[in-house]
Amino acid sequence: ESDCQIAGLVGNNNGGAVTNCINEATVTLADNGETNSSQASVGGVVGRTQKGGDLSAQGDISDCTNKGTVVCDAKLSENVYIGGVLGYQVESNEYISGCVNNGLVKLGSTFATEKALHLGGVIGLGKGKIENCTNGTNGVVTSEDGCTGGSYICQGGVVGRLNNTSRTYSGLTNAGNIIAYAAGAGTGSYIGGTVGRCDEGASLSDCTNTGGKLEYLGATETCPLHIGGIVGQSKGTVTSCTNATSILFYADYKLNSSGKYLSIGGVVGRQNANVEISNNINTAAVTYDGYATGYVALGGIVGYCDGPISGGENSGTVSFTGQANTQNVPIGGIVARTPGSKSGDRITGVKNSGNIIINTTTQTKKELFVGGIVGHHQSANVSATNTGKVEVTSLTCSLLSLGGIAGKA
Repeated sequence: ESDCQIAGLVGNNNGGAVTNCINEATVTLADNGETNSSQASVGGVVGRTQKGGDLSAQGDISDCTNKGTVVCDAKLSENVYIGGVLGYQVESNEYISGCVNNGLVKLGSTFATEKALHLGGVIGLGKGKIENCTNGTNGVVTSEDGCTGGSYICQGGVVGRLNNTSRTYSGLTNAGNIIAYAAGAGTGSYIGGTVGRCDEGASLSDCTNTGGKLEYLGATETCPLHIGGIVGQSKGTVTSCTNATSILFYADYKLNSSGKYLSIGGVVGRQNANVEISNNINTAAVTYDGYATGYVALGGIVGYCDGPISGGENSGTVSFTGQANTQNVPIGGIVARTPGSKSGDRITGVKNSGNIIINTTTQTKKELFVGGIVGHHQSANVSATNTGKVEVTSLTCSLLSLGGIAGKA
């Protein structure tokens, strides 16, 4: 079977400029009851965009809007790219700007892929230049209970995955709800308020998430899971981004393997490189009310952070109301856990004014490291201010290490 590119207006754009177009139709890749050996690119306006036949003209898209519903219910054996405006941006020199999604982008309960899944409010996967794109207040991005991914899952309010090694992406804005059930990935699941995954080296700057909620309700058993108000996982700098969307984890995390974390952060779920996170703001609640048999990290700005953190503030409440009885749990107003074997200034000029609330009747053992700034700080210097309340209402555990700055250092 051949690959498929479907959209409300242009299925496969080979080098053409698509400008000021609007889709209001429903675009559906339906379940035919079989597993199809196809790579699918599905978008409200354009399915896939790439160079033209002479390999010189780029397939640029600007000021396009989707108001229709984009649905994929099919079972596929290859990579899948689903976006409200565009499914797959293939070329690194293509330019997408000013595009808006105000429709429902959904993976149905019968959807399955044996390989990678990319789901975004505006773009499924982007490799080129992307600026000033928005998932609007009516732009819901959801993967329903029962749907499954293959090698990895990327779900973002604006872009599922940014696959570029050097660009800085700015002006990406989400104002819609994000609901994630998709499960079954082999190597990782990445859920973000603006971008699910940005870990080839590209940077994020001046991105905003103001949607009503980011909610994870699935069950993860086979891979790390990283959830962030701006980005799920990053390996580039994240600068001057703001999250104002509540993050709710009401799910199961059942992988118990050393170093394989469920990392939840108000801005970044997992910073997976020694590069800086600076001047970011989280104003929304970050709530863990799940069940975990593996490693959990919960932070107001970052979950697990390998890089330095400077500037910025968390004013959102960080709440642990579930259970994680297999491994020790770090919880911080700014960051849950930092790496060992570092020196110099590691956390500087940051402020936490958000409360940290521990209120659980299901936690029965293991250690909790709870800090107004950092839960478990393993090396280097901290210079930060905490004015938030650190409160334990109900808890049973083997050991509680609690501090206004650090839980354990």
